[in-house]
Amino acid sequence: MRRAWIGLAVAGGSLSFAGILTLADPPKDPKVKFKAFKPVQDVEHLMAGQGKLYGDIKDAIIDDSWADAETMAWLLAELANVNHFQSTDPRYQKIADSMSTGCVALAKAVRKRDKKKAKDALTTVGNRCKACHDIFQ
Repeated sequence: MRRAWIGLAVAGGSLSFAGILTLADPPKDPKVKFKAFKPVQDVEHLMAGQGKLYGDIKDAIIDDSWADAETMAWLLAELANVNHFQSTDPRYQKIADSMSTGCVALAKAVRKRDKKKAKDALTTVGNRCKACHDIFQ
């Protein structure tokens, strides 16, 4: 369980990202207004947190700690959504979309507890991270 809490602590710095989920369903009460989303961390800290989760997911897959891996994979998928708020560059947006989609695929693969598919999905996510860093770092 320690890995999941580490992931939660990292995500806790960007807890506001949960608002992205609620924005998909407009409030039923017209008096309720959502605040504009604004990340609470700069891109460097956000990426460091994502890198930490990535490593912890890898360790959890290797250790067959599937529940921890799944929790962290879904957190990484949510953090990947936050990437969209870091740049308006169309190339960045395209990679952010790809990263988010890849993280959802990773979480679904981990849920199935298929080590090969989970490792393949993790590799795909890592390649998407690298593609972005190759352009923007």
